[in-house]
Amino acid sequence: MYQELSLDRLRSRYPDLDEPTTKESLLTGALIHGRVESVRLLLARGARVEDRHFSDAMHGCSPERRALPIVKLLVSAGADVNKPRGCGTCAGTSPLMSAVRMNKYNVAKYLLSQGADVNYVVPGESWSPDALAVARHNGGNIHGFGVKAADIEFYGFLTNVVEAGGWKPYARAPRVALVVLRRLCEKERARPPPELAYLFALDKFIFWRVLSFWRSDRDFAPHITTRKTTAPHYYW
Repeated sequence: MYQELSLDRLRSRYPDLDEPTTKESLLTGALIHGRVESVRLLLARGARVEDRHFSDAMHGCSPERRALPIVKLLVSAGADVNKPRGCGTCAGTSPLMSAVRMNKYNVAKYLLSQGADVNYVVPGESWSPDALAVARHNGGNIHGFGVKAADIEFYGFLTNVVEAGGWKPYARAPRVALVVLRRLCEKERARPPPELAYLFALDKFIFWRVLSFWRSDRDFAPHITTRKTTAPHYYW
């Protein structure tokens, strides 16, 4: 089984560690097996990030709790969240599509928060042409074999994101609604709900400051959006 290795152990086992082909081969193995610290070490040693690495991390035996910090490391190393895989059986699929296909929904949400294009379509293909089609396959048929609640929930979520025009407009919508309501109240065309009366009475600058810290149910949990990439302490 592929194990996490310290730099000293890597050097003793692979004398040619600093050769590009060696680093890239080791990185592929670390991605597939979900070895977060090995990925971190190899990227720090200059291992090159390639378009196939997102799908390697998603399609390998790595559980999501490992795939998420690994994808964060790839993004921090400069990986393009919208660059489709260029070769192999998944050629043309985007990182977002790979995450959805493998039911790694927190990874998919992180990619969306980093600018992944929810409307990307695989060119020249009739199968699973975009991320929503993949999600529909996972959870759209509620009577389908093996469909889980998480599949149905994510399909509904992604449908709403697409209908909103993307992740940013979807996430901003509750804040926009608050701003619109406040302006209507200022013009005496509406009355604020009791729980918002104090907020709306604040100075405009303070109101915007408070709003910048406000979280709605459309915001992702901090452990998804943060760049923190601490590896789990247990391995399998």
